[in-house]
Amino acid sequence: MEEQCRGCGGEQCQLCREDAERISQCCSQYDASAQPEMCNVEVPDKDPCSGLYGAESLTCVWEVSVNSCIDNQCTGCSGEQCQLCREDASRVHQCCQDHWHSTMPPKKCADAKLAASDDDPCAGLYGADSVQCAWVQDINTCVEAGCRGCSGEQCELCRSDVSALNKCCQDHKHSTTPPVACADAFVETCVAEQCRGCSGEQCQLCKQDKCCSKSDARGATECVALAKQSALLALSATASPCNGLYGAEALTCVWKE
Repeated sequence: MEEQCRGCGGEQCQLCREDAERISQCCSQYDASAQPEMCNVEVPDKDPCSGLYGAESLTCVWEVSVNSCIDNQCTGCSGEQCQLCREDASRVHQCCQDHWHSTMPPKKCADAKLAASDDDPCAGLYGADSVQCAWVQDINTCVEAGCRGCSGEQCELCRSDVSALNKCCQDHKHSTTPPVACADAFVETCVAEQCRGCSGEQCQLCKQDKCCSKSDARGATECVALAKQSALLALSATASPCNGLYGAEALTCVWKE
């Protein structure tokens, strides 16, 4: 046990020496007619989630992953420092986000969310929603950094600069659907670059082909409107004058067509 726990300090040493699985492994290496009292330990199930199914199983796996994440981040601590590290709401909340599962969060995560919600606008969000929220926060920070030192109308113009916003969105891209502000900025910048000098229907076609077809334009206000318009036109083009007719009337209408 001393060999396996060499180099530990404070509370970390105590946890190491009291670890039932480690004690069991050390005891199993020695063949003795009568084992010492300390070898009479009950080794916990290696999988604390065994026997659970469905949502309960997912919640349990989530909690185990979070505990492992916290242990990794608090490696090397000792005494009160360990306790503070493991109870740090922002750290627990981040581990909960990093190991998100599509189920009800463990109580530890729910409590950390409440504790961190005052400081973190993305607290309580998980999965794609959390990633998109983090993207928005990164963009806001980027824009503010770019406009530092401005005043009055100059600030308003700086923050509404579409090309600067698009650059911030691209520089801080996350692996999820872009925020609407980013998608709109991308399309507006793309149209200015790719469709310069166009007019009327030519501009609409250019916007659709050159810009709205890109992944960075997903959810853009103008592209969504164009998609709806195209869908309505396609529907009206394929609509049959015989729709709603039945029996002889329908056959006569089809014959006429």
